Amino acid sequence: MFRVTLGVSVAALLSTGAMAQDADAPADDEARLGTIIVQGTKFEQSLMETPDSVSVVTAEEIEREPVADLYDIIERIPNVTAAFGEQGFAIRGVDQRGVGGGGSGLTITTYVDDAPLGNQTTFFGPTGSWDVSQIEVFRGPQSTNFGRNALAGAIYIRTRDPEFEPDFRARVEIAEADTYQVSAAGGTAIIDDKLAFRLSGDYRESNGFITNTFLNEDADTSELSNIRGKLLFTPTENIRIVTTHTYAENFAGEDVINVGETDTFSRDVSYNIPGREGTETFLNAVNLEWDISDTWSFQSITTHQSTDYIRLEDFNTEPGDTSEVGLDRRGTDEALSQEVRLKYAGDRLNALVGLYYVDTEDSFDDDFIVAGAALSPLLIGTGLNIGRDSLFESDAMNYAVFVDGEYEVTDQLSLLFGARVDHEETSQDSTADTRFIPGIPPGFEALLGPFEGTTTASTEAEFDAFLPKLGVQYAIADHTNLAFVVQQGYRAGGSELSVLDGRTIDYDPEFLTNYEFSTRSTLLDGDLTINSNIFYADWQDQQVPEPIVLADGTTSTLTRTVNAGESTLMGFEIDADYAVDSTLDIYGSLGYVKTEFEDFVTSQFDYTGNSFAFAPEWSYNVGFNKIHDVGIFYGVDVSYRDDVFSDNENEDVVEAYTLVNARVGYEFNDYSRITVYARNLFDEDNYTFLNRDFDASGNFLSGTSRIGDPRVVGVRLEANF
Repeated sequence: MFRVTLGVSVAALLSTGAMAQDADAPADDEARLGTIIVQGTKFEQSLMETPDSVSVVTAEEIEREPVADLYDIIERIPNVTAAFGEQGFAIRGVDQRGVGGGGSGLTITTYVDDAPLGNQTTFFGPTGSWDVSQIEVFRGPQSTNFGRNALAGAIYIRTRDPEFEPDFRARVEIAEADTYQVSAAGGTAIIDDKLAFRLSGDYRESNGFITNTFLNEDADTSELSNIRGKLLFTPTENIRIVTTHTYAENFAGEDVINVGETDTFSRDVSYNIPGREGTETFLNAVNLEWDISDTWSFQSITTHQSTDYIRLEDFNTEPGDTSEVGLDRRGTDEALSQEVRLKYAGDRLNALVGLYYVDTEDSFDDDFIVAGAALSPLLIGTGLNIGRDSLFESDAMNYAVFVDGEYEVTDQLSLLFGARVDHEETSQDSTADTRFIPGIPPGFEALLGPFEGTTTASTEAEFDAFLPKLGVQYAIADHTNLAFVVQQGYRAGGSELSVLDGRTIDYDPEFLTNYEFSTRSTLLDGDLTINSNIFYADWQDQQVPEPIVLADGTTSTLTRTVNAGESTLMGFEIDADYAVDSTLDIYGSLGYVKTEFEDFVTSQFDYTGNSFAFAPEWSYNVGFNKIHDVGIFYGVDVSYRDDVFSDNENEDVVEAYTLVNARVGYEFNDYSRITVYARNLFDEDNYTFLNRDFDASGNFLSGTSRIGDPRVVGVRLEANF
């Protein structure tokens, strides 16, 4: 089961927790929400004690359901969606790249074993579901908790740690589209009660579901390899050290499909340049915990991420077009972080103080050729192509001091508090060599002349922020907690280099203030758990891309980042789980979010009153899990996403869709089982991204889309010793 937290009116007064139940074990009190520990917060707390709107997906759920990676899990969590197909995430309607991709930082950060992933590493990185112990999706601002790039939320993935008892598990899976997976993991003690190891390997490949008719080959093939080694070292009873070392290769073909002015669903493309995108990633982490005394403890988390990125793309995707119009991008993404925490746990006060440092370095070498019309509509029909070879390097250093805590005023009433003082320094360097093929057409010298040749530029910026959190929590009874928390999210400003004349363009930070009411309840002697959150957020000084007006007065497809707009978000999340008996579990979750640009006017557009892109108002997930004594188990999971706009102009609509997943299996013994599953059981055609361009007269120019997978039937064989 996949849980979420939401809340509204009467439902909010009931609120919740949920229960994790293995597919091959009856429900019991130990598996319930109250004993699931949220690991992504500074203090490890049970879901019952956590006021954040967080959906926790346990190892039992991940193993039970037919999911391959983080994106399969995200689609089942209300108020969370994949954006641009499966190119990042949006939480409560806020895309991880901000409004329309403006700004240099992220609004949502994904962590794997405490290591923050960069933007491209989130698309194609070590986010497979094999041998994962827990996934936590935090909705709402997490700048006080996680710090940098968490204005809209955070996703926290924790893989399985080593244990001193022997453990081995393996999986073989075969599915349609020549999809197969081979995975294994295991470990044991090297020195009893002192040193243990765990090794994990995962390989998955698929031919995909899109055909390139021009090249007569599969277009969206994919391949994932993930190898991870972990060590657990406990030199004394009060010191625990876990080291993690991960290597991952994650590559896929092209999944962008041309569409016409009207919907004609197709899984065919016609590229002369085979698309390819992916990463090669190394992750390293060291997590040290030291219990100094009964009340004091110390924690140190050191991480390093290094990624090489590649993107090959055919820009001109017209059938049979053999012109070399495309992109060859090579990039690197590296981050080193260090965090230390000193914690105090007294009779009434739980508090910590910490320091955080991260240094990131990104670089991209782009070599592309694009049709002249991409710069200005005046160049349509001229046959002009624009070529550019550019190198862009960006560095950011972030320092922070933070406090977090809870003080019990009475046995029922607690004060929640926290703050973060944040300092960020950024720098960018750019070199670009632009050429026109076959040359600048007569009459366009004034328009195109400023672009031609080589330009270089550099820019630097610094930003400071104080991010407070304040709230109260009240225990009505042992089975119900209420909380109200106000906290602020933040994304640093920055500067960028104009591709027109090389000048520096500065933009300011953006802030989101969030007001959230939550409830957590267990009812019917613990058989029913309910979780809910109601929120309202005010978003100021959003960093948005604005189209650049060229010298001739036409609007270019090139953009610059500006601070424009004030927006609001409001809604709820609610989830419930009911253990009918020891063999049947029924669960459901519902999300609603209303996003609106309250004041958003640029030099070209007025977005005031519009909704955010990739922000479905309604989303839900319901299902059940049934186990029989004879070894048979089965379940059904239904997920719904409302209509969404794929642009801030609110012109392109991605229609609502419902996906049904089903599985049935047999447990041979305590060590092995087989599962047959179907994803998208009713083979529903659905767009995950849709964009159409029109000229000033409303005539259709072009359109692109990404689509969801068709029905996929597969068989999975698992062993666990």
